[in-house]
Amino acid sequence: MMGFFGDFIGVITFLGLAAIAGIWFFVPFAIFGTKGRLDDLIDAVDETNKHLADIKAILTRDAVEPAASVEPKNDIELPSIRVSR
Repeated sequence: MMGFFGDFIGVITFLGLAAIAGIWFFVPFAIFGTKGRLDDLIDAVDETNKHLADIKAILTRDAVEPAASVEPKNDIELPSIRVSR
């Protein structure tokens, strides 16, 4: 009777350790596989921040100028805001 439980627990322990070893083997590939995506996200955030800075500069420039001297600006150059994937 003791041999059965000893063998059963040994098999379960072996399978558990094999699963942990398999996961441990693939973890570095998962980590380094996301590096390129993170670099792309960082570039997208930098580009978005530049666009936001341009928009802020335009809005603060218009707010600083007196209203009497402001002419209608129909042809104002806004930075292009494009989303690329």
